[in-house]
Amino acid sequence: MVVKSKTLKPFSLYHTEHGRWILSFSISALILFCVFLFVKPVFMTIDDSRLKYIYAGYSTGTPTSLYLFCYYPLSAIVSTLYSLIPQVPWYALYQFGTIGFASGIIGKTIYKICYENKIPLPLSILFHIAYYISTCLISTVLMHFEITAAIIGSAGIACFVGIDTKRDSRKVRIIDYVISSLCLIACFIIQFNAFYSTACYLLVAIAFKLFVGCKGNKKSFKSIAVLLAMLVVLIVGVKVQDKYLKRTDSWQEYLAYNKYRVSFWDYPHITYEEDPELFEEMGWSEEFYNLTDSMYFMDRRFDKESLSSFTKPFSWFSYSDFDSLKANFHDQLSSLLHSERLPIIQSCFLGFVLTWTIYLLLRRKWIVYRPQIIALLLDFFGTSILITVLAARGRLPLRAWLMALIPAVTVGVLLMLMTFKPRHSGRRMRGFALGGSIVLSVLVLIGGVWAIQKVIKKDMPWRIQRSDKVLLMEEYIIDHPENVYVYDHLGCQNYSVFASYPDSESRPTNGFAWGSSYIYTPAYYEQLAYNNLDSLFTEDFLRDNVYFISGTENKLKYKTMLEAMLAKEYPGVVMEEVDTIDKAFVVFKVVKGVS
Repeated sequence: MVVKSKTLKPFSLYHTEHGRWILSFSISALILFCVFLFVKPVFMTIDDSRLKYIYAGYSTGTPTSLYLFCYYPLSAIVSTLYSLIPQVPWYALYQFGTIGFASGIIGKTIYKICYENKIPLPLSILFHIAYYISTCLISTVLMHFEITAAIIGSAGIACFVGIDTKRDSRKVRIIDYVISSLCLIACFIIQFNAFYSTACYLLVAIAFKLFVGCKGNKKSFKSIAVLLAMLVVLIVGVKVQDKYLKRTDSWQEYLAYNKYRVSFWDYPHITYEEDPELFEEMGWSEEFYNLTDSMYFMDRRFDKESLSSFTKPFSWFSYSDFDSLKANFHDQLSSLLHSERLPIIQSCFLGFVLTWTIYLLLRRKWIVYRPQIIALLLDFFGTSILITVLAARGRLPLRAWLMALIPAVTVGVLLMLMTFKPRHSGRRMRGFALGGSIVLSVLVLIGGVWAIQKVIKKDMPWRIQRSDKVLLMEEYIIDHPENVYVYDHLGCQNYSVFASYPDSESRPTNGFAWGSSYIYTPAYYEQLAYNNLDSLFTEDFLRDNVYFISGTENKLKYKTMLEAMLAKEYPGVVMEEVDTIDKAFVVFKVVKGVS
């Protein structure tokens, strides 16, 4: 057990394992409370909104558990909660709860390492707050399930790194191993791509543990084996269950189609301008191609067979030529660093990780800190490789960056704190370490506030404004349950975290987006059935009760594009304006005009 430090007697919570748990969760709860006092959280992308609408039954009529992105155990719990108590915003609560829980685990590990190294409690709290602002705060104000997954996965790694097989009691070790395993499997269930990124840093943590335990300490080897065995069993179980639940023809058909949709939407492909004959042979006019390029997917021609004529199925293992990869890397990285502030702060931290590691080597601390030095180098260069691959593949939006950097920062913080051990450090080095850490933490706090300030002043207001308009559109749709409404993708952008339709009779189930990953999923067909529809394609606009809603934000650009396609491919068809929604949307009826 850890011997209590005489200099820290006033801070009783700092002395014990359960006290540090209480301290960490209290600080995490206080941070969340302060955030909610000043900001109104919104979703980062429409993916979370779609997940919430499926789980809560706002799209399908009744809560649905089987969908994309997240695995079944999580979706079943959330959808069941919506079924039992629909008045509660369960989707938002689960994400905020996950972030707070992860912050508590990571904070506990920070306090544990700091206490063992006799770092004062106020400075430990500063480390915790700086960590939260540089990693977790973005997902608190711009919620995204992939980032939430990375945070809880990082908590699992932190708990694992903090286990001391020589000092911790058997009970403490078992509890931490269980928590670590549950956090990592939760990461996998919430978003498997986030888990794959987090797993890279789990390997860094394992390498560190192996070097720490290489001096005849068999406990480290056994614990690592047990942890990996638990993860493998749980992950295989989740994958087998998912494959079993998605063995239906409708799911298999969608999954096969979706590989081509991803390639079409996210990657370069043959365009109409490059080969018009190819598209004309498929029955795709130039006007229709332009529509699909704006996410118009609700047409019989937009299917796997047509897409396979000019795209290849998406695969992480298929690479373009070197020049394309190089161009992607430059464009993706420069675009991210020019448009977002948080990656700049986190990049500076990685630079500090490398600088501190070099300093340890120059101070000839290789023998004392060999495990930490090796792990810090792996952390830095591994992150550099991961970011390079993502950028070269053209898959580096902010959320992908954060899926890599959140665990990287977590591992880096914990390993550096371990190198502040007084018994191995002279007064000069210890002073440099503590002084440098204070300066770094303050800079991270200032930089984090600077980065989030941009989000709060620019990104959030736009999303809130967009969500307010979409909510008005949904109210209009609910007020006309006898009709079916198709809206362009401006209508999809509901970023409201707390939007709620608890009454099963008053949900926007008769509203359909004209294109997204949702189209053609089993949940989509469930929504069609709920509205007594067998299908919803272009020709269905001519039904008496089917209307089109277009956003005015871009001067009805998408309505103009749809009208051009209809005029060419359906002679005599016109679009008549029938209503407006708070000047944000216009409602149209497609009718047969006079030839």
